[in-house]
Amino acid sequence: AMRASPAAARFSGARRDPFASATLDSGLGDATSKGVAKALLVAKQTGTLDVRGRGLAELPAGAFDPDADPNTEEQRVVYAKTIDFDAPDGASDDPSWWEAKELVAIVASGNRISRVPPSIAKCAFLERLDLSRNSLKDLPGAALAALPLRALDVSHNDLHTMPDDLPVTLAMLKCGHNKNLFALSANVGLCARLAEIETPRCKLVTLPPSLRRCVALKKLDVSHNCLEDIPDELASGLTNVTEVVVRGNNLKRFPAGFALGAGKTLRVLDARENAIASVPDAIGACVALQELFLGSNRLAGVLPDSIGEGCVSLVTLDVSCNRLTRLPKSLANLKGTLAAVTCGENDVDAVAPELGTCVNLRVLDLTGNPLRSIRQSVLRGPIRDLLKLLRSRLPEGEAGDEERGAFGAGGDADDRMKDAGRAVTAAVNRAKVAISPVSSAKRNQNENQNQNQNASSCVISLRGRGLEEVPAEVWSRETAAATVDLGENALTFVDPEIVRECMTLRALILDGNALGRWPLPVAPGNALPLRQLRLDGNVALRFPTAPSSAFSLCSRLTSLDLSRVAGGDALPGLLAPMKDTLEHLRWERGGLRSIPAEVCGMRSLKTLRLAENAIQEVSPAMRELQNLDEMDLTNNDVGRLPPELGFLNLRWLGLEGNPLRSIRRAIIDKGTPAVLAYLRDKMPQR
Repeated sequence: AMRASPAAARFSGARRDPFASATLDSGLGDATSKGVAKALLVAKQTGTLDVRGRGLAELPAGAFDPDADPNTEEQRVVYAKTIDFDAPDGASDDPSWWEAKELVAIVASGNRISRVPPSIAKCAFLERLDLSRNSLKDLPGAALAALPLRALDVSHNDLHTMPDDLPVTLAMLKCGHNKNLFALSANVGLCARLAEIETPRCKLVTLPPSLRRCVALKKLDVSHNCLEDIPDELASGLTNVTEVVVRGNNLKRFPAGFALGAGKTLRVLDARENAIASVPDAIGACVALQELFLGSNRLAGVLPDSIGEGCVSLVTLDVSCNRLTRLPKSLANLKGTLAAVTCGENDVDAVAPELGTCVNLRVLDLTGNPLRSIRQSVLRGPIRDLLKLLRSRLPEGEAGDEERGAFGAGGDADDRMKDAGRAVTAAVNRAKVAISPVSSAKRNQNENQNQNQNASSCVISLRGRGLEEVPAEVWSRETAAATVDLGENALTFVDPEIVRECMTLRALILDGNALGRWPLPVAPGNALPLRQLRLDGNVALRFPTAPSSAFSLCSRLTSLDLSRVAGGDALPGLLAPMKDTLEHLRWERGGLRSIPAEVCGMRSLKTLRLAENAIQEVSPAMRELQNLDEMDLTNNDVGRLPPELGFLNLRWLGLEGNPLRSIRRAIIDKGTPAVLAYLRDKMPQR
């Protein structure tokens, strides 16, 4: 056997092992000391040093200081390994010298660390540094700037300043919840790869002008700070930003620069709880905007028509708790996308009847307004009744296109089928027009390619036509439909085998029908190309005898709505086929008594809406859903929440109407961040 000592290594000129020693807090117990030493050994194998939640007062010096000698006999044994060439393979769990990896990540959150030593600059390969939830007051700027960091998390500390210079390789910066932090790094604009900045709940007064050079930025969260203005010159430089959260500041002017610079990319703009007095016409430049939150501001009068004329992708609009007197009539132009409008607690005294044509609306909140022409029972009742009332006030002939289809829903079943057939033909013609023209010879040579192009654009809407069966033209190869909307009809049956043959179908909408049999094909067979499926409102629908087969061919599904479809006890394996792809799941009023077990493994899930069920508990395994943005558990039977839920990155958590005994009402009223913080504080200390 051969023994290599630290002294011999220095004498021979060999590079010291950067994991060799661990300077441990003398106040730690033996178990913690051994745990840190073990973490240092694991870091040799993985390249990641994970010492989170160990009560450390400083970082283990052995992680990044090649000159630190082992202090104890135990640490010397850790470092000075015996190499026995006669020992069988796998005789030791420790890594061999040729298997040791460079340190690329340090995770030391949830400790009592008060400083980062400049010697951390010796970690020449460090890409991730997580020092959140410690006691840091400053950072060694020069040392950090020398590192190839891609992710830096120093949130939940006591930082007063950020270093002027940051690593130019940085892609993610989290420094929120530092209550005395007044400014971001002055030279943050040098971080050309920076894609995400999260700095909520600090005391930022201004944003550094250099920020406009962060052209790769995708997400900017500066909520709950002290910002009074975001200059258009700065915001217009962020041309690729997709999500901007400026909620809870002192903004007196709408940040129009984001619309001017990122009109084609901005999807979410949250400017709630400010002092904004008006919305400029420039908002119409946001053609990709899906969610616009302007609640609790000082908006007065009428919103600009450019919202309905330019924001063609808008799904959610929140203007609650303002002083608006009207909603713009132009919102009716968004009938294909608009799903939720929240306008409660304003001064609205009349509603444009054109809004009744937005039949995809699922929320139209007008409560708390001085409306005299609409009874409170209608305002608080089903959305369908409110939309119907508004349509009834339109001039004769203007409501037909959206409520009953372009050719009307009158006459007998044969007339309705003929009208539906004409609508399918019109949809196919529109899709063909959208395809760039080619010569007839080339069209013959590339027939299959053209058919795929047609599939990407052919949208067939037969919503609300009183159909009792689906016209055959809908499923034909010549139609090559990508989206089929058959909602709000009287369908009792859809042939699964026909759906199986429609290999261009990406979205199938069957809500509000009377389906009794399962409309999807089951295995064996090829996976369906479906991405979106709506079956909500089919109260008589029953799953197949073997629930696990219901979605057996839906492994590409990203959006699923099963609201009002009876679920009862979670059906084993029902949702398993789309475990890796599902992003949006809605199953409200389904009689669920538990959350389906497969949900805990849906790592791509972003929204989970399970309101008005009979759910009694939430599994701690929900902690794994780190992409989850919204979770609605309102009106269930949940009595307690697991502390692990506090580690989710939720923007909204709905808990109203649950018999929660472990969380005081005052905490719930403070909103989602307060609830999550309370749950984290309840986690047992290791």
